[in-house]
Amino acid sequence: MLSACVLPGMERAAPETAAPPALVPLHPASAAPPPSARAVVFPQPLPRPSPPPRPGEQVALGPDAGLANPDKLIGLAAADVLRELGTPTAKLDEPPARVWQYTGRTCTFRLIYYLDVVSSEYRTVFYEARSANSDLENAERDCLADIVADRTAGT
Repeated sequence: MLSACVLPGMERAAPETAAPPALVPLHPASAAPPPSARAVVFPQPLPRPSPPPRPGEQVALGPDAGLANPDKLIGLAAADVLRELGTPTAKLDEPPARVWQYTGRTCTFRLIYYLDVVSSEYRTVFYEARSANSDLENAERDCLADIVADRTAGT
């Protein structure tokens, strides 16, 4: 009913005050809830990666640290990587990124850095490896292990 639309000379009708309809359960109490009312189980969230080390914080990457996972390089400042892996074979500027390339006996390992605006340092954001002797799944790990071993052996 449109009670706000009253023209001059017309009387406003009193609002209807009917009782609300009674609520009737849709399902008997003894019946199982419908499929839409069952509990939903959500997957557990993925663990958050550890934060990058603070500037100047020591990071152990050598063979004694068990560097089997190149993900440990993500978030490191360029100076930390330089201290652990040594001078790269090549440094490339590909704005806005900087790329460091390490060449091992059987592979090439590249680290891609972007500027961290909080610390004003370039930090590792991504890595990639190319290897002739390793399968794709293990190429990065095997290549990095090769480069660390070469550095440790002094070659």
